[in-house]
Amino acid sequence: MSFTAADAAGLLRTAIRDDNPVMFFEHKALYAQKGEVPDDPEFLLPFGKADIKKAGTDVTIVANLLYVGRVLEAAAELEKQGISAEVIDPRTLVPLDMDTIISSAKKTGRLVVVHEAHRTAGWGAEIAAEVTQQAFPYLDAAPIRLGAA
Repeated sequence: MSFTAADAAGLLRTAIRDDNPVMFFEHKALYAQKGEVPDDPEFLLPFGKADIKKAGTDVTIVANLLYVGRVLEAAAELEKQGISAEVIDPRTLVPLDMDTIISSAKKTGRLVVVHEAHRTAGWGAEIAAEVTQQAFPYLDAAPIRLGAA
């Protein structure tokens, strides 16, 4: 799962070399997206390492695949209103880099999870639950999940 072509290439190479079964998901709406891809056949991205796509201080927004781009656009709009959003792409869901997400939520005090899946019982609900459980004293508001109806 990845937003950029480089991330997809690095994760796919890692998946191919992994001895375990791996499910690799792509969003077909991203196929037309252009981007640089390293030529190095040894360019690998580790599973379970999220990428902070934009640093911020007021709110942590976690999104994957197509919604990373949409969240980055929203973060630019928020910036115009004086709100600094940190945008995190988890890249992989299993393993999931909760350390990066929790650390960010502790720093910003707020969490929004954005995804296409249903709000209930999806990966976004799991992230919201984990952040609430592990970072509750640091939160200024309850986590918000944005997803399909």
